[in-house]
Amino acid sequence: MFFYTDVPAFVLRLAIFLLIFSGYPLVHFFCASVMLKLLFGDVEKARITELAVGYFIIFVCMLFALFYPNIGTVLSYVGAVCGFVIIYLLPILVYLAQARE
Repeated sequence: MFFYTDVPAFVLRLAIFLLIFSGYPLVHFFCASVMLKLLFGDVEKARITELAVGYFIIFVCMLFALFYPNIGTVLSYVGAVCGFVIIYLLPILVYLAQARE
């Protein structure tokens, strides 16, 4: 869409690259820590378990990329489910958790 010699377009592409490059490790760490907490609780986790969960997350993402290249459909369903949880379920669960105390 833009010429390769366009400086603002290059700066924008570089900023998007850095955003994606730095955002994935944060999301991956969050997902891996949540999965480890759900599967193993507060037990001291071994390094091999952390690596296995990390490779599992990357493997699932790679399978989606290889066998289902139309990622927009997957993102629309994931966004709909996450929106439902945030808008409808989360307030109810917070209220119920507060009422228990």
